[in-house]
Amino acid sequence: MSSSRLVGTSFVEQLGLHFHKRGMDTSGKCNIAAPGSGIYVAIYELSQSDKAELDEIEGVGFGYTDSIVDIPDFGQCRTYISERSHVDDYLPAFDWYRELVLQGCRFHGFPDSYTRRIERVRVVPDPDASRSDDKWRLVDRLKAAS
Repeated sequence: MSSSRLVGTSFVEQLGLHFHKRGMDTSGKCNIAAPGSGIYVAIYELSQSDKAELDEIEGVGFGYTDSIVDIPDFGQCRTYISERSHVDDYLPAFDWYRELVLQGCRFHGFPDSYTRRIERVRVVPDPDASRSDDKWRLVDRLKAAS
């Protein structure tokens, strides 16, 4: 997003990061939900046009809903929350997706104890070799840039 600007990071005690939102590719995607053992978040500011583009990319209306969450030190912030109809607690994430989430955690300086929890999330290889190769190339670019 061309207008995005990192405002800061925070920790929300009552929520948890779950990889249980059924993605369009049938794998588990991130969702924040209660109860949880706490979640670290990065707060970004973006333009209305970039927000509309992000809504489309994230699938608002197709499993995610645009929601407001109270974030310590920042107040009310927008995020995406999975619709209950798209939650499957037994759905594994793809290996490349979990690695993208981990790269984001490392980029934002989230604690090692938090990233270790995410490293334990159950994953499976993506059966779509083309998509998997493309996403792993993205992971490699992010690693090289950090």
